[in-house]
Amino acid sequence: MKKKYIIIGSMCVVGLILFLIMRKNALEKFMFQGIQAVEQEKRDTLLDMISQNYIDQLGLTRENTAEILKRLFENFNEIKVISPKIETQFKSKQLGTVEMEFKVVASIAPGAKVFQGMENPYGNQRYFLVGTPMKAGHISLELVQENHGWKLKSIQKIDVGYSIPTYAQEQQKTEQD
Repeated sequence: MKKKYIIIGSMCVVGLILFLIMRKNALEKFMFQGIQAVEQEKRDTLLDMISQNYIDQLGLTRENTAEILKRLFENFNEIKVISPKIETQFKSKQLGTVEMEFKVVASIAPGAKVFQGMENPYGNQRYFLVGTPMKAGHISLELVQENHGWKLKSIQKIDVGYSIPTYAQEQQKTEQD
């Protein structure tokens, strides 16, 4: 008799898990795939999720983003994305938006020079790359359906808890030097 209840209970749990997985819309699935790719340091997977026509308000293109991801994964280990809130909206069949609150925590990789050219003086400590212990960062994304899947078209707004220089400003500064 107990065996029968265990089997029925197991089937209910599996059914509930399948229901929760299948309930997510395509934009939510896209975001969770992106979060997993960041945590697993899969740069190629992330680049495949970005439209060839990507450009954002900071002046970044798909190519600039590839270099940023390379540096991120070279300099940080054990990356964890904490996302307490994701809101999605379909603007049309081909266009959608995502609003997400998130934090990114990571350890500095051995030998990384992220403290103004010097090695990490604090050992294997965890750092907030986005957000703080008390406040999450915020990002607004625009997604477009391309080649049988959703791709990141642009970042509409991003707040990581501190100011981000635009790529265009960095280019001007480099040219002046």
